Amino acid sequence: MAGLYLFNGGGTPRDAFTLILMVISSVGVIQKLREKEEIPYACLGMVFKVPMTWVTFAEDLLMAAEALLMIGMSFFF
Repeated sequence: MAGLYLFNGGGTPRDAFTLILMVISSVGVIQKLREKEEIPYACLGMVFKVPMTWVTFAEDLLMAAEALLMIGMSFFF
């Protein structure tokens, strides 16, 4: 997915997929945070024992918002 963004490939379907993926991920993160279940953060959690926090939730929402913005921009540019 990152390669598509890096080389500007995929267009709106790429952004729509990213939006859906990040919304689903946000729902999963908020469920685990509410249950106070400690799971390792996917990026560096296995190496450095970094737990998932509310920052993870904010990151997911921000990436979803960015994908939505990219979809919106495709209609105007």
